[in-house]
Amino acid sequence: MLKVINLKITVYYAVFALVSVVIITPITRHFLSFMLGFNVLLAYIPMFLIWYIMKLQKDVNYTRIRTGSIILFIIFVLFYPNTFYIITDLIHIDQTDFYQYVPTETYSFFIETTYMKDIIPFITIFQIAFAMILGIFAGVYSLYQFNELMMKQNIKHLVRELTIISILFLSSIGIYIGRFLRFFSWEILNPINILKELYYDASLFMLYFIVIFTLMQVILYYTCRSLFQKFSEKWY
Repeated sequence: MLKVINLKITVYYAVFALVSVVIITPITRHFLSFMLGFNVLLAYIPMFLIWYIMKLQKDVNYTRIRTGSIILFIIFVLFYPNTFYIITDLIHIDQTDFYQYVPTETYSFFIETTYMKDIIPFITIFQIAFAMILGIFAGVYSLYQFNELMMKQNIKHLVRELTIISILFLSSIGIYIGRFLRFFSWEILNPINILKELYYDASLFMLYFIVIFTLMQVILYYTCRSLFQKFSEKWY
């Protein structure tokens, strides 16, 4: 049953990415449409890595399990920020694409709202909304399965929760690095440069952003996890 669910999830992400690149991008003529499809594929990677780690756990070769799982887990943590990162694509929504304030001729102090009748911005906002849903689901579901994996390994509850919160905290740092410093996940191969840029960019805004994003991810994760647990018997 789990394999069927994972296959369906894979199809959903592949279809969204394909539609975004092949259909929506030519319609909107906006690079954002292409990037949303690409970002959803990046958000899919952490789920795929967790599925593969779960597969490794069934292997009889303990050494290969341990070595392979550690490497994949590190890659998982590096790519995990790509899930909730899609939320920041909301900044691309421009209110002037949807409505404008126009002073009336009778009363100069009174402002009338004029709504724009252009379908392209609405296509973009719907695409961002769907991409956000897929990104958040990828983040929550992959971490939920990782928690299930830790439970099977008899890891203590406190250690599991601290590990999850730590991943979400690191994810917030990664999202800040990706959005404001414009680094990609694979650029961790040059950590000195990233740490240097992060140090020079340190500010109260960075602290506020990381704290707020961590709280938001924690709330979304634990809320959705309770729902997953409620319907787990039906799923599995």
